[in-house]
Amino acid sequence: MIFDYHDEIAKLPGSVQLRARLVSDAVEYLDAVAANDTNDPDLLKELGVAYRKIGAAQGMVYSANLGKTDDALNSSAKSVQLLNKAIQLRPTDLTMVDELVASLTQFDSILARKNAKAFSTFKISRYAIELNNLAIQADPTNTDRRIQAIGLRILDLDNYVEADVTTSETKIKNIAGFRELLADAEKLLAENPGNVVLLNRLMMISGRLNNLDRWVGVRLVTEQGQPDLGRQYLVDSIADSKRTLSYNAVIYQHLKDKAWFEYQNFAELLSEATALAYLGRLDEAEEVQRTIERYFANIKKDDPNNAERKLEELAVIKLDIVIKGLQKNFAGVNSLAVRGLAVLDAYDKQTGSDSTASIETLTWRGYLLKQELVSLEKLNGDKARIAQIAARLKVLEQKYRSMADDFDGFTGITIG
Repeated sequence: MIFDYHDEIAKLPGSVQLRARLVSDAVEYLDAVAANDTNDPDLLKELGVAYRKIGAAQGMVYSANLGKTDDALNSSAKSVQLLNKAIQLRPTDLTMVDELVASLTQFDSILARKNAKAFSTFKISRYAIELNNLAIQADPTNTDRRIQAIGLRILDLDNYVEADVTTSETKIKNIAGFRELLADAEKLLAENPGNVVLLNRLMMISGRLNNLDRWVGVRLVTEQGQPDLGRQYLVDSIADSKRTLSYNAVIYQHLKDKAWFEYQNFAELLSEATALAYLGRLDEAEEVQRTIERYFANIKKDDPNNAERKLEELAVIKLDIVIKGLQKNFAGVNSLAVRGLAVLDAYDKQTGSDSTASIETLTWRGYLLKQELVSLEKLNGDKARIAQIAARLKVLEQKYRSMADDFDGFTGITIG
């Protein structure tokens, strides 16, 4: 019940402190109950599910959360530990397996955001896949678990690509894996037409392909001297985006959730607009950009207290940086980079966190500082500020390398 209250309170203006207190009280209660070492599998299951829900409220991406990644990771780990124990006590209970798979999935997702090096070490997704496959073997007719298998393969492919994000070769292998998974998911959809969960998985796979094709295309065009091949990947990225948007439209017909529909389209169009920009189709990119900004205005209005909105605003700013960089409008790039850093500072203040403690937000800070640095150099700007940024970037680089092995110089997407 407490989680129902949290989700409703999250919709109210100025509710962050109240939500934080609600979650803190819930954690205190759960910790007190869990401290009594129990061998009751039903109680262990109940506690494990509760800790997972608390973890989502603390810091699960794409849901109303408090931006407390460390707390979310801790709660999700407790959930996994409790459900593991429950399964040992009742190994034939497939519902226990389902709950553990859900908690492993959440733990993996939050850990990925926190620390990419730990992410590639734990191999959590493989354990979840193994458990789910055992459950499928025990009950091959269970469609939900077959769909869950699709979702876990998405997670596993995400893990694979995050292990080495600096090479196009790794991304290209991952593209092949996602295309194979897309075909398997489409076959399962043919057996279960109109299944909204499966349609959502197809949307996710297609969205991953959009991002991967765009990533490879940009690098081949700008950094690796293969513009013709790069442009083909960018064209594929746009096709991926169109496919994903079509899945979104079908799902919307089932859910009638305008906010969800606009959010998914917003995320997809960011990648499409970037691909268009690097194909030199800047007028089309700017037209898509206007649609993105309209969607984002609605997203902020619907959920103004969610700290994730600030990170999404950074994605909007980044697209504008790309377009202005390709137009060689370095004054515009500089202004956007400074604005982005202010947004990131506001995110830290709202969440009470340090953006350099998480791999995701550390990357954002490094990227924005890099854009400010490059634009100042292009403009022959303030030498003292340039030196200050360069020193700060060295510190951030050291911190990044302590968390992950894929440092690319915070270039993100090269400007100009």
